[in-house]
Amino acid sequence: MGREGDLQVSAIRVENAEFFPHRDAVTGNEKGPFVDLGLIYVEPGEIQPRRIYLSEETVRELAQTLGILNDPELVRKARTAGYVQGKLDAVKEGLPDVARRAADLGALAASLS
Repeated sequence: MGREGDLQVSAIRVENAEFFPHRDAVTGNEKGPFVDLGLIYVEPGEIQPRRIYLSEETVRELAQTLGILNDPELVRKARTAGYVQGKLDAVKEGLPDVARRAADLGALAASLS
């Protein structure tokens, strides 16, 4: 567990902001793609939970403001991390299909013996 004030985020790229409020938390933009921060909060006095999304445009502007885009090593790391995350997401999406096919092959093997 982190120190007070530490925030661990597991962000993923999504084309659409599927959960309320369906828009960028900074600009209110509803046009994706977005980074889903995986964080949910409730505004004081409300009961509707909100998901925090940042649009690609907002993330780019934040990176420029922080000077991240001017550091070739940070850019390389970010691109590599994005590539690896994309591959992991693709593998995760395919796992149910692999499990189903393995079960089918197991059933076939059992029926042949």
